[in-house]
Amino acid sequence: LTASLDVYDSLHNYRRPNARPDYSAQAWLCHWSPRGHKAVAELVAADPLDACSTHKNAAPLRGRVVLVKRGQCPLATKALLAQRAGALGVVIADNGKCTALDQYCVPGADRSRGEAWARLDLQRPWAGVHIPVVLVLADSAAHVLEHFPVGDGMNATVPHSLFVAEEEEAGKGGEL
Repeated sequence: LTASLDVYDSLHNYRRPNARPDYSAQAWLCHWSPRGHKAVAELVAADPLDACSTHKNAAPLRGRVVLVKRGQCPLATKALLAQRAGALGVVIADNGKCTALDQYCVPGADRSRGEAWARLDLQRPWAGVHIPVVLVLADSAAHVLEHFPVGDGMNATVPHSLFVAEEEEAGKGGEL
């Protein structure tokens, strides 16, 4: 599976190069990402998926776009660790608490107004990040993983259920 990470507004998944995308999801660019950058590479999941420590699968991340899950540590940490492993870009999948890419998802910014997330963050944590970083909703990540096999580069496939909110999985309503 090839992921085209368009840092302006979308994540596209392709089964065949130079074809129309098989799936496209809205993506929200990080304020600290380089502008005018596009990464086209295989989408590989980080191990551990929370990406808060050195990647067990660092070698397979080199030259690829890395999928990580939001939570447990600062988003800048996830981006820096992926970059150190040689990733071309990072897709941060929300942990299911966001229903839209807006200020309730990341305070101080709203994608619909053309604002990038993390614009209120201090520059220092992001200073070393030189690859594009985008945020996608958990539903989008679950869809990608359900319909396109995404591995960790070490022969394991990531199950889509990791991105389905527990309440949704159990059929309950309520806050995500």
